[in-house]
Amino acid sequence: MSDLPSEDPHQKGVTMSRGRVSWFSESLGYGFIETPTGDRVLVRPAALEGQDESWAELLHEGQQVKFIVRSRDDGVIEARSVTPLE
Repeated sequence: MSDLPSEDPHQKGVTMSRGRVSWFSESLGYGFIETPTGDRVLVRPAALEGQDESWAELLHEGQQVKFIVRSRDDGVIEARSVTPLE
């Protein structure tokens, strides 16, 4: 199991995680963020902050991002409130 924080973004004192976009596909509608510890976190367009721009304009492979981690019931670790750092 991952050691990433998995706190509700609406709770006080939420910890943001950081990582690097390792891969994404605008046509498939998802991608992955890799954390410094090597965990892979699923990211979807709906998780992005500032959705005035397209998914491809906001993120690119190698981009540093901050995000909140959510563990789904099926065990998938997914990113929420993703914000590019560069």
